[in-house]
Amino acid sequence: MLVRKIGILLTFSFILAACSKSPQELLVGHWKCHGEDENFKFSGDVEYVSNGTSNVMIEMTGEESATKLSFELMAQGTWKLKKEELLETITKLTVTRFSVGGREIPPEKFPKQMKDALVGVTTGSQILQLDERVLLTKYAGNQTTCSRL
Repeated sequence: MLVRKIGILLTFSFILAACSKSPQELLVGHWKCHGEDENFKFSGDVEYVSNGTSNVMIEMTGEESATKLSFELMAQGTWKLKKEELLETITKLTVTRFSVGGREIPPEKFPKQMKDALVGVTTGSQILQLDERVLLTKYAGNQTTCSRL
């Protein structure tokens, strides 16, 4: 009887150990994200790959200097976790749609200074929650909510 109980406990322990994942393992996968700051709202898809790279497709809408802006971006980058922080760097950025004041503008006319302000810059977001279904981060006081796809 005692041997049977020990066997059940060991089996249960192995099951629990197999189910627990590291934060890196939890982050890897496809996420649907959305958030906003004082000027812009954004939504899109993010893929975190196990080799530390990421792929992003995002749409942003908002206002800058009383002018409505809207754009869609595709980006590649890198990521790593450092304690409770997600560090991300965009390595390549492609503008696929750009609109100013409701008027479509060729994507190549997207302001170079805006593009340069994003590429090569590492940002660190505080991880508020990370589990199998939800990724919640905070950067510069603004929260981003992601759900696993």
